[in-house]
Amino acid sequence: MLESHLKALLKVVQTFARQRKELAGATGDFGGSVSSLGASENSKSLGACLSHLGEVEKKIEEILNCQVTSDEQDVEFVVDEYVRIVGSIKLALEARVKAYTAWKAAESSLAKKKEQLKQAKNRPTDADIEEVEGFLFPHDSLGSFSSLFSLMI
Repeated sequence: MLESHLKALLKVVQTFARQRKELAGATGDFGGSVSSLGASENSKSLGACLSHLGEVEKKIEEILNCQVTSDEQDVEFVVDEYVRIVGSIKLALEARVKAYTAWKAAESSLAKKKEQLKQAKNRPTDADIEEVEGFLFPHDSLGSFSSLFSLMI
């Protein structure tokens, strides 16, 4: 669930960055238009003010483009890394669940074999029980489960 939310957040951040790029472009276009208007103005003082406003708008466009680039590199990178981390944790937990299931299945199988021996004989010998235990290796599954757990910590 967290992974899907982070992916949705990544899409929103990318959309936001695209819209900011469009805003920067529109600001630059506005600055160019105002500069052209200032150049064609008959009044010198008004023309100078409009030309200066056009230059300011062009600088704003440059600043906005730098901010968008910085935000894309920083925010998108962080969110993308979180998506990868969550995916890795998810895979690690799935591996742990598989190891735990295998361990419990081996224990269950051992208990069934012991019960079968008890039913086959009134009293199984220790050698019979050790033979069954050696065949099923439930402790190896426990070790595998424990090692996965220690890797996650």
